[in-house]
Amino acid sequence: MATIYRPKDFKYGNEYLPIAKGPKYVRDFVNTITGGKGFKIDFEFQEDYFSDDVFSEVRGRTKSQCGYTAAYLSAAQNPAFNFSTAIPFGLNAEQQNAWLYHGGGLDKLREIYKKEGLIQFPAGNTGGQMGGWFKADEGIEDTPPIQELKDLRKFKMRIPRLAGKVMEALGVETTMQNRQGEKLNGGNITKAFNNGEINAAEWIGPHDDIKIGLHRVPGVKHYYYPGWWEPSTTFEVQVNLDEWNK
Repeated sequence: MATIYRPKDFKYGNEYLPIAKGPKYVRDFVNTITGGKGFKIDFEFQEDYFSDDVFSEVRGRTKSQCGYTAAYLSAAQNPAFNFSTAIPFGLNAEQQNAWLYHGGGLDKLREIYKKEGLIQFPAGNTGGQMGGWFKADEGIEDTPPIQELKDLRKFKMRIPRLAGKVMEALGVETTMQNRQGEKLNGGNITKAFNNGEINAAEWIGPHDDIKIGLHRVPGVKHYYYPGWWEPSTTFEVQVNLDEWNK
């Protein structure tokens, strides 16, 4: 059983990002198959959604009863959430779905989510991601900036969570915020590059990266592959468990 979700209950981020199509598909699919009876989803866009805001809001029902997000953004709350989204050198999209639906993965994750007062539903996957954009030294922009391991030490990189910890161990300075304390996502990544706040960043892949203009940043000519930290990235709908059980 489910409840009727009030308008503007379904949180997501910047509606102009390409990945914003995901929650729209979910909304349209659910509302079509239910006819809006007994279970209905509407949503609003929330600019700074790439934090644990969605998790916290849905769990506490402070602003919304369900939300669309990537669970690893809330890994500070529970490291196991990484397995719901992506882990370094982990599964590709097909393998992730096989594990979730045929290998007991979804059942195990839901045991964890239940303790947090949530139930989650996988809802989309980016597929394999890229390894990011790295700015070369001035005057030698055509020379690959990474030729040996020690070269990583000169980079300040936008990269999230578990992947960031790995890169830090290799000598990279990592960040997920700009000087104003805003999350480095979408267009804010490009601005941070242009402002000199970072000199490396990973986002998603060619389609989404081009949409925010990363290929136009001066001096950033080198785009590395693969993104071993996200061989696939699963998004999900998180629903407050008490509301779901009504």
